[in-house]
Amino acid sequence: MGVLLFFFRHDPLIFYCAALAFAVLGFASWSGIEAKPAAAPIIIPWNHLKKDILFRWFLLFIFLHGVVTTSSFTYTGYFFDDVLKTPLEIGFILGTWTIFEIPVMMFSRELIDRFGNRWLIVSGLLLSGVRLLLFSFFTLETPFVWKWAAALLQGPGFGLSQLGIIDFVDRRAHPAMRATYLSITNVARMSLASALGGILGSVLIERWGGAFLMQFCGWVTIAMIVFFALLFRRYDRRGNSA
Repeated sequence: MGVLLFFFRHDPLIFYCAALAFAVLGFASWSGIEAKPAAAPIIIPWNHLKKDILFRWFLLFIFLHGVVTTSSFTYTGYFFDDVLKTPLEIGFILGTWTIFEIPVMMFSRELIDRFGNRWLIVSGLLLSGVRLLLFSFFTLETPFVWKWAAALLQGPGFGLSQLGIIDFVDRRAHPAMRATYLSITNVARMSLASALGGILGSVLIERWGGAFLMQFCGWVTIAMIVFFALLFRRYDRRGNSA
């Protein structure tokens, strides 16, 4: 998309073609969908969730995480338009900044076994916070290579935190509620949190600009490490009661 916008400017035809490509992919994948027999119903032990106070605190943490993540991510393209010179640069960064997420996922089991989910979440938050703080210092004159280097923190930052979150929820859940716990976590992070994050980001940009938004989200992300550490100080590195 960055290449097309760079050479063809803002031709709406580019977006029409992208929409058509998604439609074609949808039809192409339809033939691969196979109906499976309905699984036997299980009785979900909701009382386990009611008694799980730690998980409810974790939902507050993940909600705040979702607000900050949405605030920064939604307006990253808007911010890049101010500090990058061409759509080609924007497209290159957005197309490559998750590349280091691949080794994180490839060695996920080794990382979980060695460090535990708590340190994975903390490391991911730290890398994400540092990335956003570095973004806030960007100007048009900043060399592109430094902008790209800072953006590459997105891959391990997101990958480590996501890996830790999923592992924590999986270990914390009742054996019959793993999917339920993960679904509740996703709702807490993506539904209301996304709406509030979008509103918060727009307000901060309108008053103080994109650089301030990145800086604000960066500091809040790092501050969440303290909140997370205090919340889980009584639990071992894999989320079990100490």
